[in-house]
Amino acid sequence: MVVDRRGGGLRYVTKGSDLSQAALDTGEDADDYEPNWSPDGMRIAFTRTVWFCGGCDQEEVFIANADGTGVRWLTTDSSYASWDPSWSPDGNSFAARTNAGGISIFDASGHLLLMIPGYAAQPAWQPLGR
Repeated sequence: MVVDRRGGGLRYVTKGSDLSQAALDTGEDADDYEPNWSPDGMRIAFTRTVWFCGGCDQEEVFIANADGTGVRWLTTDSSYASWDPSWSPDGNSFAARTNAGGISIFDASGHLLLMIPGYAAQPAWQPLGR
């Protein structure tokens, strides 16, 4: 959810029920967390727990417009989990932790660009210099 800077205007961005029926049909609501605003403030990448079956859950990266519309699943390769997204300063890619090799870099459409092996903590991009 988001609030305006004065603490008012509280509204939900995702409801956890706007899920693809192709990905889920268990009746479970999603768990959405770890939001990360795009540099232009127009989109939010976040982690969603996807329920593939009754006890088969996996973290994946989703994106939504700042107003909550256009929720899309970005990291659709379900052979590994992806979570904790961090936008690049130019908004053209994002990093995420994965259980397939440390940190992975994806383009803004969710296509895998690079896997950086090893133990990984929260990914974070250095801001562009001015």
